[in-house]
Amino acid sequence: MSKEYSKATAIFLDLFKLNLGKPNKKLLAEISTNFAALPWENLSKYVRKHGLNEESVQDLPNELPKLDGTQLLRQSTEVLQDHASLGTGGTCFSLTNALMKICSDLGFEVAPAMADMRHGENIHCGLVVFLDGKRYLLDPGYLVGEPIELIRGQKTLIGSPGHQVEYRPVEGRDEFELYTKNGRGDEVFRYRLRPEPVGFLQFLHHWIESFAANGMNGLHLNALTGEGRLSAHNLNLRVDTGHGKKNIKLKSGYVEKIAHHFGLSPKLVQLAYEEWEKRRWKR
Repeated sequence: MSKEYSKATAIFLDLFKLNLGKPNKKLLAEISTNFAALPWENLSKYVRKHGLNEESVQDLPNELPKLDGTQLLRQSTEVLQDHASLGTGGTCFSLTNALMKICSDLGFEVAPAMADMRHGENIHCGLVVFLDGKRYLLDPGYLVGEPIELIRGQKTLIGSPGHQVEYRPVEGRDEFELYTKNGRGDEVFRYRLRPEPVGFLQFLHHWIESFAANGMNGLHLNALTGEGRLSAHNLNLRVDTGHGKKNIKLKSGYVEKIAHHFGLSPKLVQLAYEEWEKRRWKR
């Protein structure tokens, strides 16, 4: 393994056995597809917020000022180590940060970009990659497993069995709105993206602020598996194939069911679940 790679990238390459070469669209697609194996989940973030696991492995650049809250952040090395040992992934911020480290190590020009959702501004993020005069979005927080070319004024549609995602340009602005649609015809607005890169320090501020978001009062997981798109919110799990869906109640056997469906360590799931149970009865 080349010494120029960070530990996070070394772990990623060892896990997924990529065919390395010059930074081009093929390699970018291979990185994106393999990275999509990491689930979107906030259990690892939840236990970190409440001080229930070890201090993170920090890999912030030394020249950055020390910000209040950086001790909360699961940095790229930890995200990949935890995926290898615990099956975890992260939320959009930790996933984007880890993917940014990997792509940068492998020769791509990258920068984070922010997005607004219905319940708040700057609470979603993705990675913009600049390659051969084009720009691509990698969206690990939304489980999009391929690079999306962003062309101002032009929409992009990606289809998969039972599901499709569409990036629609915002008229008169260099922005894009993401809509998802399932095989039943249900269409949902997800977020509005501003592809203009933000500075890393600003990205960190948004990341730290995300720990106070309403969504951090509960336990959430999303993953794409052979079962379909899995979405768990507290004590409910939905399995959606696009053409049909079923709901699984998690009131009984939460730890075992979440560990089974999402491939997470039962010990990590139990740690998060017990803390959530304790806190929800206090609210």
